[in-house]
Amino acid sequence: MRFIQTPPPAPGGLSGIANLLSKPGKSGSTRFRPSGKPVLLNTLADGLGQTAEQKKTLRELMTKGAQAVETELAKAGHPNEAAAGMTFGLATCWGAWSGQTPSDAASEALLKQLEGALDTPAMKTDAEKQKVWEWGV
Repeated sequence: MRFIQTPPPAPGGLSGIANLLSKPGKSGSTRFRPSGKPVLLNTLADGLGQTAEQKKTLRELMTKGAQAVETELAKAGHPNEAAAGMTFGLATCWGAWSGQTPSDAASEALLKQLEGALDTPAMKTDAEKQKVWEWGV
């Protein structure tokens, strides 16, 4: 299953990726205008569910979960921002793995790095930014 188009490899391989992540982006550079409906969540739910009922339940859970995350991100000053969605997702995964909550400073640093890494020509459309946001949350 392919959910989002994979960008071409960064010039320089891993060092190129590290270089992208070392350059903080400008705040809000990954902000998008939401389409009003999920662009990736339904595809994820349909790929994970086996029956129509499971797919419907997963779509509802994912949509409600994404809405709750967006409410909190908006309160924190990052509404509809792809980098903030990815920061949430990565921090959540790291927290589940390590049993620790990332500090505010670490989360803010990650957000700035992701803003820089995602501020590319491939991420200029609202639809692409919304896909990345949905993948993160």
